[in-house]
Amino acid sequence: MTTQPTPTSWQTTPGTTPLATQQTNRMAGHVKAIAVINLVYAGLTFLSALGVVFAFGIGATAVDASEQYGAPGWVANMLGAMAFIFGAIFVAVAVLYFMAGLRLMSFRRSGKTLGIFSAVMQLIVGLFTVMGGIGIIPLGTGIYSMVILMRNDTDQLFANP
Repeated sequence: MTTQPTPTSWQTTPGTTPLATQQTNRMAGHVKAIAVINLVYAGLTFLSALGVVFAFGIGATAVDASEQYGAPGWVANMLGAMAFIFGAIFVAVAVLYFMAGLRLMSFRRSGKTLGIFSAVMQLIVGLFTVMGGIGIIPLGTGIYSMVILMRNDTDQLFANP
């Protein structure tokens, strides 16, 4: 005969999900998986931001160096501006994925909202990768995240703040 452990203070404080709910709700594992997916996407998107800035920066430097051969100077400035704009967009998306992953990992209510936003971003990226013939992984993870986060079972997992 086993006895149930009594909840400690950190398990029952306001703003946290009771441990019993996490253990009995079958969606808890799915929410953790979505959190890990978002954290992995955050890292990959940040590395992509570095790659985009590096590629456009090299292009801007090459065009600027070839200005003596007749290349217009505004092209180097345009490539530099594109590096900044695309880099900033990629970093913003990486921060969204990172915050969603952290909040979902701790079962915060704001994690569900951020998770839905990140799932929409994954669907958008997935549609572009499917049209480009690259792959369907972002599309599948976006659909998976939307299905899991929109279920009524998952609402019981999330704490208020």
